[in-house]
Amino acid sequence: MSADSEHLRTAAVEREIRTATGDSERLLLTPIGENLFRVEERSFVTDAVYRDVIRATEIQDSALLFVEIAERSPLVTNSWILSLELIQSDAVQLVLKQVMDQGGNWEQVFGGVLLVHTP
Repeated sequence: MSADSEHLRTAAVEREIRTATGDSERLLLTPIGENLFRVEERSFVTDAVYRDVIRATEIQDSALLFVEIAERSPLVTNSWILSLELIQSDAVQLVLKQVMDQGGNWEQVFGGVLLVHTP
């Protein structure tokens, strides 16, 4: 992880985000302006993906109400369902390291879902 991405992780905070329909989740967000937050991981209750900028307003209990995606990430997100063994294999880990080295990112969720964000 680069020093720049390490700085972003320290600036990011986990916040509860809610939608108008009542769905909610906790997301790692970096505040970047008034009611603007950069998403540092894939959302499952909104269409926001890693590095999108969302607009959200603070509501009760310090939660955020999702308003809109203000700016789309420049990265392309792809996802696959793979076995844990394959995700943890040296070959896949090498590819994921290369993705990170090129300014992308990846996430593993629900055990076998691999999300890859590439430039």
